[in-house]
Amino acid sequence: MTESPPEGLPPDLQGLGLNFGFTHLGIAVPLDTLKRIFAEVYEAFEVMTLEALYKKTDRILEAGSGLGMITCLLSRLAGFVCALEPIPEYYRLTVFNVQGNECLGNVLVMNAALGPDNGEVEYHERMLPYASSLYGEGASHDPVKATYRVPCVTINGLVKKHDLNALHLDIEGAEAALLPSVDWTPINKIGIEIHSALYGSEKAR
Repeated sequence: MTESPPEGLPPDLQGLGLNFGFTHLGIAVPLDTLKRIFAEVYEAFEVMTLEALYKKTDRILEAGSGLGMITCLLSRLAGFVCALEPIPEYYRLTVFNVQGNECLGNVLVMNAALGPDNGEVEYHERMLPYASSLYGEGASHDPVKATYRVPCVTINGLVKKHDLNALHLDIEGAEAALLPSVDWTPINKIGIEIHSALYGSEKAR
């Protein structure tokens, strides 16, 4: 961690020695998320799970980096992290926070989405950013705010290119379409975050 974090960053989160900025890009972070961050309970269960799951020998594909908090934590737990974030503003926020926490040495951040083939894909940003996904209206209770054309890359391609052994996915249901085509030979760890409160228990299953 830097001795003098970039101006405007809040205090350390969850005793992890990680600092995060939000306002410099003019990004609207949901109030509930901000409250949880400053109360040091944001993603608390996920943090505990990751600390138990990943080791320094792991090379992780993280899809859906969002604020970059989990990206920075993964960089300290694992040997290498390839982080994907499709929404341009959140990609820049991830880069900013990775830089502010001096995690660039073992983190590659890409403004891209996972998909079945390399190329481009439509990505839908929702009013609640963490509900954004490849799926448009009707896939979530939360309305679509904006739609982007973003670069699309495959799990198998990234795993092979960067010699990855672990998947950490927060891709709002897209795993159902993508995981059946994964070559599991090099993969020995996988974590998937599912927001059942947004999609309902049936879709989450």
